[in-house]
Amino acid sequence: MGMGDSEQEAIDELIASLPQKKVPNLPPCCLFQNFWYPIFVLPYVVACQRHFKAKDKDIVVASDPKSGTTWLMPIAFSIFNLFGHNPRFDLDDMEEPRLFSTHLPYPSLPKCIKWSDCQIIYICRNLHKVLFLKYEDFKEDIGGQMKNVAQFMGLPFTEEEEEGGAIEEIAKMCSLKTLEDLEVNKSGKFMPSFENRSYFRKGEVGDWVNYLSPPTAARLHSIIKEKMSPFGLEFKTDELFWCMIA
Repeated sequence: MGMGDSEQEAIDELIASLPQKKVPNLPPCCLFQNFWYPIFVLPYVVACQRHFKAKDKDIVVASDPKSGTTWLMPIAFSIFNLFGHNPRFDLDDMEEPRLFSTHLPYPSLPKCIKWSDCQIIYICRNLHKVLFLKYEDFKEDIGGQMKNVAQFMGLPFTEEEEEGGAIEEIAKMCSLKTLEDLEVNKSGKFMPSFENRSYFRKGEVGDWVNYLSPPTAARLHSIIKEKMSPFGLEFKTDELFWCMIA
């Protein structure tokens, strides 16, 4: 999205007026709509809010970074391809339903997304419009979760497709190993300091035990329980967690 000089000046003034902080090994950040953004990202956030036009049939895959987006997007796109949907570079020319992904927190989503009937795959807001997925559930039963995603998008697998192995084929084609081995993901950079291969890590459930101390794990568990329980959200806690904090 291109910006004119006057719009860029307005964004520069906005950034200058916001609280800022520096964190070691990270780019400078500013507080915008109760969320800390890298300063270089904020112009794109504002441009999206001002210029993006949502349609009622749009589907938005929304998530925090490093929570499975790179895995879920090709799965959703593959489900679309079964029904003849091809990518378009001009958003206005894309066939409906259109599929997008974003890391924007809910307060920063363009108002047109909030006010439209487009669907969001991420967090439990209005249950008829939002599909809440857990990474651990995908790892445990990818076939069942793919069927849930397809049903939610209004593109359920037919009996013939299921019997023909369409679900298994998509699961194989979109496995983390297959995606990681794609040449585009092994080379190149998303930005000067961010290589494409950084999108892929281990993809393992429970690897946190190798990085978090028992006190830190217990504190995070307490915060998650406090913040999420009022919304009826529950997260699986493996036996190893309780052994660590005991």
